[in-house]
Amino acid sequence: MEKVSRSLEKVSRSLEKVSRSLEKVSRSLEKVSRSLEKVSRSLEKVSTPLKKVCRSLKKVRRSLEKVSEEQEN
Repeated sequence: MEKVSRSLEKVSRSLEKVSRSLEKVSRSLEKVSRSLEKVSRSLEKVSTPLKKVCRSLKKVRRSLEKVSEEQEN
């Protein structure tokens, strides 16, 4: 009976350690989640201006191609 009691105490201590570790992991995951949300918002802010820049660059490229064709002719 005493062995069972000691074993149960060990299991209990182990479970407490696991519980504390899981709490740490949970807090870390919450931090990561908040960081990812910030990154996501930043990317959203950058996305629209980048799309505009890409459209402008395409227009410039087409214009340059036209000029190049005209010079060849």
